Amino acid sequence: MSYVRRGTPQKTCRAYRNQLKLASHLKIQGPLLDYLKSITHREFTTWLDWLDEQWNEPDRTDYYLMRIAQRVHQGWVKTARSITLKTEKVEFQPKHQKPTADSIRSATAISKAVWSMRLSAARDAMQKRKTQDEARRKKHGK
Repeated sequence: MSYVRRGTPQKTCRAYRNQLKLASHLKIQGPLLDYLKSITHREFTTWLDWLDEQWNEPDRTDYYLMRIAQRVHQGWVKTARSITLKTEKVEFQPKHQKPTADSIRSATAISKAVWSMRLSAARDAMQKRKTQDEARRKKHGK
């Protein structure tokens, strides 16, 4: 890399996580940032989306491992035909799932309720202070 952010290795790794994932998949050798300058942001995000989808698409090595797991699993059960490759496939879930419309609506409703509560508490406090000020003015004759 021609330029690396200063900081701990963990922070640097987090900052360049997606770029490093793409570079690892494409087997890029040489300056990473020079390569990233040659592709557009849309191409970069398309690559990342494709790589995320590939987690659940087994390649040849995955099929071999699934077949081995299937044979071992078939040795443990009475009905070996019930164990298929589909039963041995491990489905991966992304860490950050895209929010659904329902989750966005509920998060918005919760946020609005919290802000409404805060604003009403502030309004009540201002009203209380105003009545106290008026009571003091009446008491002192101002």
